[in-house]
Amino acid sequence: MAFNKGLSEKSKVDGIKTSEARSMAFYQALNEKSKIKTSEARSMAFYKGLSEKSKIKTSEARSMAFYQALNEKSKVHGDDFKNR
Repeated sequence: MAFNKGLSEKSKVDGIKTSEARSMAFYQALNEKSKIKTSEARSMAFYKGLSEKSKIKTSEARSMAFYQALNEKSKVHGDDFKNR
């Protein structure tokens, strides 16, 4: 009887340990999942930032090309578009 009671108490303790282990695993998994989402968000923000930066450079390059073309055209045709 004492042996069975001891086993019963041990299984309760093991049950608590198992339950705690499951809870810990669950919360660790949630924590890892949130880290991944945070990491993905940082990556997305980084690449969006790079994309915006490249758009600005592209826009500046187009503007420069446009004004250089106007300048070249004015040299050929004798126009001075800057002093108008």
